[in-house]
Amino acid sequence: METTQFIQHFDRRVASFYYYFGKTKESHEIEDIHQLRVSIKKQRVIWSLVQKISEGKWKEKAQDGLIGDLYWKSGKVRETQINLKLTEQFYHAVLSAYFKHQLNKQKQYNVALSRGMLVYDLNMYENLNTQLRQQMDEISDETVIKESGVLILKNAAKIRSSAKCDLHDVRKRLKAVQELIGIQRNLNNNGLVELNYQVKSLNVLLGEWHDYCVFDDSLKKFLKRSSGKENKRHIRNVINYVDCLQEARRKILRKQLKTEISRFPLNQIKDFL
Repeated sequence: METTQFIQHFDRRVASFYYYFGKTKESHEIEDIHQLRVSIKKQRVIWSLVQKISEGKWKEKAQDGLIGDLYWKSGKVRETQINLKLTEQFYHAVLSAYFKHQLNKQKQYNVALSRGMLVYDLNMYENLNTQLRQQMDEISDETVIKESGVLILKNAAKIRSSAKCDLHDVRKRLKAVQELIGIQRNLNNNGLVELNYQVKSLNVLLGEWHDYCVFDDSLKKFLKRSSGKENKRHIRNVINYVDCLQEARRKILRKQLKTEISRFPLNQIKDFL
């Protein structure tokens, strides 16, 4: 039986996971951990899509249960990496205590991640993938294009109708949309170039905003456990600066999201439904 384009797309995502799993196991480099987590997010979109199409005959629970701990532990390492990176823009003496605190947390999380990767059951992961491929064999590429298109339209509608425009929710939805577009483009619907570019651009902006959210939250938690008037004053000054920066970002992002999403060329997707 000929392998579908959908299965080939899935196998590329699995290959990416294996590659960055190995790279992360070796060095815990910031970009490798980022790409490992991206590969997991993309697989989750595929799992959810297959569960929807199969009407629950195949469930994503086992896959997600296996990979959840790895995703969480790699996320904690990445958070400290981002926090340390963002700290560099400030005069070192201002956040020296916070910097040391983050370095210590990073060491702890690195140990936890290394241990987690040592016990991660790659054989179980591959067995679950084999079961998933068997289910995917029953799904035509035409069905995948149609159902992924339905999900893109639903997510776009949810974002467009959101009165508060919750940026965290928007970010999650646009990440999923980006992978759904990737699925469609790999299944020979190559006309989504403009939509793909728009979604990627928005995800970059939302990613930068989210990094500062994590940094801001971390600073506020550290402030509660800090001592010394001068030290606390420095930290509050940085928090105030970041809060002002984030408020400006939120206003710009919400305005840009409304504009960009209203321009999404969704008729290209509707043509395939």
